[in-house]
Amino acid sequence: MTPFAAGRNRIGWSKGGKSAWWKDTEIADTFTRECLQFIERNKEKRFFLLFTPHNVHAPIIPHPRFDGSSGLGKRADMLHELDASIGEILATLDRLQLAKDTLIIFSSDNGSYATNESGHKPNGPFSGVKSQLWEGGHRVPFIVRWPARIQPGVSDDLVSTIDVPATLCAAVGIAVPKDALPDSYNLLPALLGEKNAPKRENLVLLSGSGHLAIRCQQYKHMPNLAYADGWKAAAQKAPNAPAKPALFDLTKDPGETNNLYATETATAKRLAEELAKAEKATRTRPQ
Repeated sequence: MTPFAAGRNRIGWSKGGKSAWWKDTEIADTFTRECLQFIERNKEKRFFLLFTPHNVHAPIIPHPRFDGSSGLGKRADMLHELDASIGEILATLDRLQLAKDTLIIFSSDNGSYATNESGHKPNGPFSGVKSQLWEGGHRVPFIVRWPARIQPGVSDDLVSTIDVPATLCAAVGIAVPKDALPDSYNLLPALLGEKNAPKRENLVLLSGSGHLAIRCQQYKHMPNLAYADGWKAAAQKAPNAPAKPALFDLTKDPGETNNLYATETATAKRLAEELAKAEKATRTRPQ
């Protein structure tokens, strides 16, 4: 194991404290085992479980039993390992007859850092990678299951992981104080299929370098394409260069290759105003 991949910190690099090191190949099994034991201990009462797996983050070191399982590379092998962990958790809920009344939310904090792995494209048709304002940087799965209350289906609604706290509060009947969770939307009415359920009109996106974009319906506006590449943006921004704003229609152009800013000026202006409004607001969630 190199210093980068020997359990020496969240991702590596640090030295010392050997008694606290872990074996990277055992992280998934350890986390999964703890989750299963937690569910067993709390099966007779309400519980909240936050499972934050290491897979598929660097260092890319799958357990030997998954190494080579995908045929696409070690990151995809780690995805198989993640699938197995989730499967064990779901199977435990089934065995304990808890699945019907358990709300499960599965998502991710960002898009893939790789664009092509042995012919497989983790970010699909979307441009960009983790940390960037391009769709590939932040568009992720958002899967919800609650058999007792949520009917199977697919939605095109705008949602964010920042909406999870308010949604969970609504699910268990906790009122959110006025000054709390300022940007978290309650998605529960929409998840339950309620007629005229409130929905997000827009979603502000944040890059790894702290720059913003906004999504509204099928459109996305970036104030300056020079900052679209997240962590790499600083090296690309020329001093005193004029801003290069962009507008994309993601329905027709998911790869964000056709900048409509100069032709759909009314839409571009509206989204720019919405972004400025959100930046100034102390709270964006509905009251």
